Amino acid sequence: MANESSVEVAINLDHGQDIGFVKRCLQDGFSSVMMDASAYPIEENIKITRNMVEFAQTYNASVEAEIGNIGAASNIMTSDNMFTDPELATVFVKKTGVDALAISYGSSHGNYPDDYVPSFRFDILEKIKYETNIPLVLHGGSGCGEENIRKSIELGINKINVGSDFMKAQVMDIKHQLDMDPTTNYFDLIHSTVEAGKEVVKYYINLSKSTGKSL
Repeated sequence: MANESSVEVAINLDHGQDIGFVKRCLQDGFSSVMMDASAYPIEENIKITRNMVEFAQTYNASVEAEIGNIGAASNIMTSDNMFTDPELATVFVKKTGVDALAISYGSSHGNYPDDYVPSFRFDILEKIKYETNIPLVLHGGSGCGEENIRKSIELGINKINVGSDFMKAQVMDIKHQLDMDPTTNYFDLIHSTVEAGKEVVKYYINLSKSTGKSL
């Protein structure tokens, strides 16, 4: 499907935590992988990530890593422990040679409570971008608010993950379709969820001013 696409396609592994599985993905043709060793102490994270970067070079693939504690929206954290330390991020990038870095400066994975918009520490993002000058990644972008997304891009975020909003749109579409017609055809139902998900992707493409920038 990627080969037949009219635009450039990246096949990416998100949050790969098992080293063997991440290597298999590279061997199977993934163009980018995330080696997420953020649960380990910083020196172990550096070692695991550096080894994966070296392994991925054989396949001409890029590696994303994570430093900090992004956490889950179902258990929103407000302590300083969740934020990425800019000094550690700088050391991490220099020692690993990683291609992209996911940082924590206010977002969380999953769906936020209704009417909740997280506060972002843009000073952290700005300092890490200045010190590392590599592509930075916003995880947990779903429900973060348009202004947070716009300013994040202005200050150096290059990739935004919005899986929760994508899946939420599909779930809501299933509920709507079944409310309208409980006997609806399964294939029609699934096709409809795909279209609902596509609308969310289009929304974020437009919000990030990425329309027409596939190359």
